[in-house]
Amino acid sequence: MSMLIRRREQLLQQIGITQYALKRLHVLQGDVLINLPIETRLVIVADKPPALTDPIVENVLRTLNLRSIEVQVATTHQLSLLPQDNHHHRWLLGVQPSKVFTGIQITSPILSELHYNPSAKRALWKQIYQYQLDP
Repeated sequence: MSMLIRRREQLLQQIGITQYALKRLHVLQGDVLINLPIETRLVIVADKPPALTDPIVENVLRTLNLRSIEVQVATTHQLSLLPQDNHHHRWLLGVQPSKVFTGIQITSPILSELHYNPSAKRALWKQIYQYQLDP
């Protein structure tokens, strides 16, 4: 901690001002939103965010004609802080779908399960194919 910050904290404490640090940002739910870059077309939400270089992720992005610059990765804690607009789609990896979001949501189990579960992989591709046909 820098000397100036420590000094400021000591001064505030001496004059009786208590400082609070917000530990659970999601408590604000809607008061604070994550600003997504304008080029974002897909947000991948997972407890443990996947690498965009994972073979399954690369295949999904290639199929959806997306470049990595058009993809943002978020944790489940950040889900409630994402904008509720339809300007981007969501891929929920092992996360329950949001009923508030009205855009396109693709759901699947976590990546480690997708790697070894052919039926889960088929269900994912079926959803992707369905949304590719929508105008």
